[in-house]
Amino acid sequence: MKRFQFPLERVLQMRRHTEREWELRLAEISGECMVIQNNIQFMEKQKQLNLEDLAKYSNQLSFELLQSHQLFADKLVQEIKTKTIMLEQKEKKRQEIQKKYIEASQKRKVLEKLKEKRQDEYYQEELRAAFKEMDDLTTQKYARNLNLDLKGE
Repeated sequence: MKRFQFPLERVLQMRRHTEREWELRLAEISGECMVIQNNIQFMEKQKQLNLEDLAKYSNQLSFELLQSHQLFADKLVQEIKTKTIMLEQKEKKRQEIQKKYIEASQKRKVLEKLKEKRQDEYYQEELRAAFKEMDDLTTQKYARNLNLDLKGE
């Protein structure tokens, strides 16, 4: 039995490669989003700790220290806003990449299903041909045996 050869195998390989590239891009941008989210969470904790320190020690601190705590809190708030805007932009880009990844994945899956269908059809046809050949051989042998039996009588 001959091995099945899919005529669009090169196209399928290209689609697999394209899907893998989009998958890697998606992983990269997702990692960037996670880093920014972690930075925002860290700054939020720092801001919270700073506010707790201010509340706890406000009557014991000098004006300069109170002012530096306030400036630090303001700086954290500004950085959080900046990082949040960056995160929103990265999330939009991540969604676009995810859409392209899903499209590439669907294109590959369509071609793989076609390949599987054609492969099944091919092997079914090969089996039918093998059965037909076996049937023909059996019929020929039966006819020869029948012919020999008739001559011998």
